[in-house]
Amino acid sequence: MDDFDSPWKEALDLYFESFVSLCLPTVHAAVDWSLGYEMLDKELQQIVPEANDGRRYVDKLAKVWLMSGEEEWLLIHVEVQTQGESDFARRMFVYHTRIRELYHKDVLSVALLADDRPDWKPQVYRYECMALCRVTFEFPAIKLLELASDEANLLATGGPFAVVVIAHVRALRTRKDDKTRQQSKLQLVKNLYEAGLGAEDVRKLFRLIDWLMRLPKALDMELWRSVRDFAREKQMPFVDIAEQMGLEKGLEKGLEEGLKEGLEKGRRKTTFELLGTALELKFGQLGRDSAQELASVMDVDLLQQVFVALLSGRTLAELREMWTKCA
Repeated sequence: MDDFDSPWKEALDLYFESFVSLCLPTVHAAVDWSLGYEMLDKELQQIVPEANDGRRYVDKLAKVWLMSGEEEWLLIHVEVQTQGESDFARRMFVYHTRIRELYHKDVLSVALLADDRPDWKPQVYRYECMALCRVTFEFPAIKLLELASDEANLLATGGPFAVVVIAHVRALRTRKDDKTRQQSKLQLVKNLYEAGLGAEDVRKLFRLIDWLMRLPKALDMELWRSVRDFAREKQMPFVDIAEQMGLEKGLEKGLEEGLKEGLEKGRRKTTFELLGTALELKFGQLGRDSAQELASVMDVDLLQQVFVALLSGRTLAELREMWTKCA
């Protein structure tokens, strides 16, 4: 199952200014970003109850300072459900009023809608009693599907937050097609290298893309091998990025889990593919070339022995000797 709430919390913390610039340009122009911004997580916890029905929400409350020197609070509510919710506008109104009542602050409430329904876009909450008392609450709603309708332009002009938007929308569109997701994820990662972003942004966005566009372990190994080949071809520092963000360690952990799963279920093909990736990850091109020799090995137990030896630090020559003798 895709995990959207955790990466979105991190994305808004990391790229809040980029989000405001892309989605609320008039607000961005009014804020003095040289003074930074402050995420008010503790304050938000006072007004947003824990969900007890299994639904997941991402909410962010930020304090910014305007060019005039005044302080303003921005409530960013991210809807991460895959379906629309009839009670959403009322919930926006409740959060808005709670903040004003508890902290005596005016607040700009914004809905960032990350669902997959093009026809769902709540922007107004109305309440009426006895045809005499009426309340109308209007709020801006940013729809990710609309933002990502022109991906090329969004990538060119939207800054780092645009990459997060596109990763999320692509994840929605490929929920039932892992192979298409793999290709889509690969292309988005390649775009990072070509976008002229700084190394730190590339590392952070690597992590968020990987988080949003999850893949089965075998496909993920193939993808990162393709990324590494692309980086080498373009003479770009994939290894440095991978090491600093812990990617290589994560790959090895995922590889180990995938291999064990394949071995336990007797899946020789999956085990062979993952072991080949492990050899390449550790020994580079020589490991990839040597992995082709494993194609003739049908013994799953032998593949397991090679894997255990690989983890224990055996040399490539020692590993080749193992499967050559037993093949």
